[in-house]
Formats: sequence, C-alpha cells, structure tokens
Amino acid sequence: MSTWCARAWPSALLAGLCALAFWVRLGALDITDLDEGLYTEAAREMALTGDIVTPRVNHRPFFEKPPLLYWLGALSIRTFGRTEFAARFPSALAASLLVLLTSWFGRRRLGRLPGLLAGAFLALGPVMVGAGRLATTDALLALCVAATIVCLFEAQLASGAPRVSWAVSSAIAAGCGALAKGAPGIVLPVLVLALWWVFVRIRAATDPTRQHSATVQTRSAESFASHVILITLCLSLVLLVTLPWHLAAWHANGRVFVQEYIIRQHLRRFQGGDQSHRAPVWFFIPGFLLGFFPWSVLTAAALVERSSPTSGSSGARQTRAPEEAPSKSGTDPSFGHGSECLADAEARSLLKTWFWVTFLVFSASGSKLISYILPLYPAAALLSGDYVVRLGRSSCSPKWLVIVASAGLSILAILWLVLMRPDPIVALVNRYADRHVVLSDTVRTLLRRSGTSLAPALLGLLAAVVASWVRRPVHAAAMALAGMAVFVALVVHLGVPLLNRHAIGSLHALTRRGGRMIADRGILIVDISAPRRPSVLYYVPDDAIRHQRVLEPKRVADLDYNRLLVQGPVLILTRSARPPALARYATSPVDVRPDYALWRVHGRR
Repeated sequence: MSTWCARAWPSALLAGLCALAFWVRLGALDITDLDEGLYTEAAREMALTGDIVTPRVNHRPFFEKPPLLYWLGALSIRTFGRTEFAARFPSALAASLLVLLTSWFGRRRLGRLPGLLAGAFLALGPVMVGAGRLATTDALLALCVAATIVCLFEAQLASGAPRVSWAVSSAIAAGCGALAKGAPGIVLPVLVLALWWVFVRIRAATDPTRQHSATVQTRSAESFASHVILITLCLSLVLLVTLPWHLAAWHANGRVFVQEYIIRQHLRRFQGGDQSHRAPVWFFIPGFLLGFFPWSVLTAAALVERSSPTSGSSGARQTRAPEEAPSKSGTDPSFGHGSECLADAEARSLLKTWFWVTFLVFSASGSKLISYILPLYPAAALLSGDYVVRLGRSSCSPKWLVIVASAGLSILAILWLVLMRPDPIVALVNRYADRHVVLSDTVRTLLRRSGTSLAPALLGLLAAVVASWVRRPVHAAAMALAGMAVFVALVVHLGVPLLNRHAIGSLHALTRRGGRMIADRGILIVDISAPRRPSVLYYVPDDAIRHQRVLEPKRVADLDYNRLLVQGPVLILTRSARPPALARYATSPVDVRPDYALWRVHGRR
C-alpha cells in the first residue's frame, strides 16, 4: 500500500496543480477580446453551420488560423452548450496534457523527481496558466510541438517496431501542429531535431568518449533503404493529416484563401506585417523571464551551465537512488554499460537545442507576442527541474544561483511595493510627462488587489532563497511552488471578478439584452470603434447569427434604416453614453451604462 501511495502521489499532485491552474472557474470569465472573441465565434459558427472547411466570423470567411482549434471548439460547444467553459475546454485540455507529457518525458529520461518538478513548474508558469484558460491556439500548438519533438527523440533512441511507432506518432503530431497554427507546427520540431542531430554528430566526432552513444551510431544493421522508407512514411502521414483541409479550403474559397491564409497570415506575419504585434528583436528576453517567472531564473542557470554542478563529486548519475533512475524501456540495446548517463546527456542537449531554436526563430520573426514562445516552455521546465535536483545531489554550493534568485526576489518586491503604494511612482512620472497621470479609485483598487495576490509568491520566493542558502534546492523549489500555487488561486478567485467588472464591464450584459429583443426578428448593429469587440457575437442568440441579423458596419450613418426597420426593431450598441450620430433618424435609449449603451432606432425625424 505504501509503495502504491509513493507512486500515486506525484500524479495526484500534478492533477491538482492542473485543476487549479486550468480548470477551476474556467468559465467564470466572460469571453475576452480580441483573439479569443474571434476564435470562439469561429468555433460557434462552425457548430451552427456544420461547415468544417471554411471558418467564419459573422458569416465572413476567417482564415487567421487553421481549423483544429475551431473543430475542437465546435465539438465542445455542441457537447456542453454555448458557454465560456465549452469555448475554453480545448485549451485547458491541451495545457493539462502538455504538463503530463512534460512530466512523463522528464521521468523517462531524467528521473522521477526532475520529471515531477518539471510538470509542476510548467503548470504554474504565468503565461502557461493564461494559455490554458483562454480559447487561443497557443496551448494546442505547444502540445503538438512537444509531442513531435519527444516522439522524434524516442525514435532516434529506439530500434525495430518501437522506432516505427515513435516515428509514426511524431508525424501525426506534426500534422496536428500544422492544423493548430500552421507552419510552426512542422518547422519548429524539424529544426530542433535536425540541429540536435548535427550537434550530436559533431560532438561524437570530436569526443571519443561519446562514440558509443546510440544516437550517433551508424546503425550498420539497418539498411539505407529502411531509413528512406521510414522518412517517406512519416512525410506521407504529415501530408495525409494536413493536405485534405488545405485543398478543400482552397477549392471552396480560391484566391481569398491564398491571399489571407498563406500570404498574409504566414509570409507577411513572419516578416512583421502585423503592426499591432511588432516588437524589437530582444522582446522575448524579458518576455520569457517574466512569463516563466520564477522558474526562468533556474532555466537561465541551466542554459549557461558549462559543466555539471556535480563535477568534482561522485556524480549525480552514480549516486542516484535506484527508484530515481530514468526508464530504459524503448532505448536502443546498443547502449550497453553507461547507457543511462548517455541517455541523460543526450536528453539535456536536446532540451537546450529545443529552447534556443524556438527562442531564436520567434525572435527573428517580425511579429511578436509574449505567448508565441510557449512551445519552448516544456524544455525550460525540464531544464529547471533537472538542474534543481542535480544541485541537491551535488556537494558544491550554489551561491551564484542564490544571488540571481535574490535579484529576482528584489524585483518582485519592488513590483509589490509599486502596486501597494503607487503614488511616488505617479509623482515621478508626472514630473516629466506632458499629461499628468491620475489614478482613479477603480485603478487603485485593481493595483491593491494585484499586490495582495502577489504577496504569497513573494513570501514563497523569500523562503526559497533562504532554503538555497542552506543548500536545500529541492526544498527551495517546493516553497516557491507553494507560493505560486497560492498566487494562482488568488488570481483565479479574486482577479476574475475584477476583470469581468473592469475590463469587460457591461458589454456582454447589454449584448444579451439586445439579443433577447431581436430573438424573433430585428437587427443588432455593433457600433464599437477600435479596439474591436468581436466577443459580443458569442452572446447573441443562434438565430440572429444564423439569419445574419448582427451587423458590424464601418459607418452606421450609411445604412438604409428604412429597409432595416421593416424587418423588426433596430438596436445599436455603442461604446459610450453618447447617442449614435444619425442625422435623419430618431433614437431612444434602451439601456445606458457609463461604459456602453444600447439604443433603439425609430423612423425619420
């Protein structure tokens, strides 16, 4: 019984962290804008029409992303109904599977404890939590990329039938990645494995001690024809998964598909054609440090490490307890004596290649968002978990890591003080700004609540620094995890209502009221200037979408209201309490709030 409990508690811990990070109150937050509003509406209209070839938003073709997220979202909406939970179910599921996959690979190649820590670090990464709670493509792409890389790596270390199974699995995962977010789903894994293979061969050629690594053997027992057959099989599977939808969408939409999906969304976006997502080349340095904080500090330490922290001691691999040894199942039998150390070394080299290739590819892109580098987070988590465990088994003192962690703690403490006492910063800004900054009571409340939520992470990191000083890195990681878990819980329970109240406001409440008024007949006009609010479409009745009774004109004054009034009541949703500018038609307020308002249009004045 005790053995079963010892094996079950790591899985239970990861399940609990995934529940907290991705599933608890998943539907409490209204659909957000901009991307989530577009993607959820595309999934909703796919569920309404049954057309799985052409995604649409308010009946217009929408080819910003491939259809995998829309397919899964449409299936979820048909299963659970048109709710926020249903829209976000695919992302939460993908994030949870990614955490489990990362932990499994860590246990298999680095040991049970590194795998457990890696899964926990990944689950509580700030950007990872956000990706798992929003209906966007980021978590789905990260899962597909990670599955492709892991399967390709396992295929390199396996032989015979297991090798074919791993290769086939990698091809299917790559095809799903392409259907999740396009070319990155295939390009990233291929680049990672190709460069890793080149580096391994170079090291093998220059270091005689690596000549017996299974990953660098010539596999003389296998013919060149077998390699060609396996590669051909994988390419065929990738095409079998990806080509049907692409050909069907091109056949159904022609030039519109080519111009929007291929040219604009792939070629021009990589070149920086999306002005709203442009950022300098160094953008992902602070983006990763903050998005994966505090584990990014450990990742940085693992990346710059030139020699094992166990050097000079008996070595981590030799002193590891038998139950901590990574699994050898599926590895090449030619490993022989010392194969465990070689497998670990090759896994670490893969993780570093995985991190840097993904980081540099997206840094070279002209379009940047903090969530774009999510595919490197599993590698970062595995490097961090492995580094913590090796520090715990070494006899050296990680003083420089304590210094770096203390710097991170200082930054977090400064941020907490700014949130709790913003007046000195505001006064400093106002000394040099052309326009004075005035904090409203609402903003002050948001800042104080944010500071309160950040306090547990601050205390956990402080305890982690103290544990590091006394050479207890694993205990330090556990304390930091506890602080981050409480922080995430507070954000979920306190932050979600604040976001609904202050970021979304009365927008969706007015949309629901307008939708009820046009449920049988009538028109709802969305007159909201930039930034757009496509999320309103998700809250109008199905019949209004099905019969195209929701309009988003560029200029409301240009509409033919005489024709529209024949169909039933005409309502206009505006951003402010100012009536819509209709010179020849009378309007009356239906529901006016400080942030949004709903108006009804009557006949000519």
